[in-house]
Amino acid sequence: ECVDYMKNREDIHLSFDIDAIDPFFAPHTGTAVTGGLTFRESNYICEALFASQKLTSMELVEVDPSQHKGIDPVQTIDVALTLIGSAMGKQIL
Repeated sequence: ECVDYMKNREDIHLSFDIDAIDPFFAPHTGTAVTGGLTFRESNYICEALFASQKLTSMELVEVDPSQHKGIDPVQTIDVALTLIGSAMGKQIL
């Protein structure tokens, strides 16, 4: 349904708030909420927008490595970088 909605759009800006992702996949955010998107769902959004050839800009916000002391922030950073890469055409599979 969303893909159909975007077909008539000229330019798309993606504002991706990483706390939409379940903290199992991206724990280092200001507002981690259980039950969010999976990594695969999040990546699909970025891949689909790239494939639409209408994505002109993107921001990825709320990555906060200072949150959750004692948990390595590398996982969240890797997820963020992967999503940005997918929005630019890099495929994970």
